[in-house]
Amino acid sequence: YDILQNLGHHLMQVVGDGYVGCEITRNYDAVSHRISLWRSCEGEAADSRRCWNFARNNSCARGDQCRWAHEHPQTMEISVKVVSVRCK
Repeated sequence: YDILQNLGHHLMQVVGDGYVGCEITRNYDAVSHRISLWRSCEGEAADSRRCWNFARNNSCARGDQCRWAHEHPQTMEISVKVVSVRCK
């Protein structure tokens, strides 16, 4: 599971600033797992006015004092299937 978390973390960096969320789905009965990443698909203008703390965590410590928009972006899912092979 640590390997999947590390891979998800590195994929978030590749996705860039528009990254909104990551979910790891482990399939215990098979050798494949899935990492799903969500990225904003609204464009740079919308992304530049958004509070990313709120978009990623559904909360912002600054509350009403935050200068950024507290809204959730429209997203696209990036899904990666991870297949493991057991060594003999």
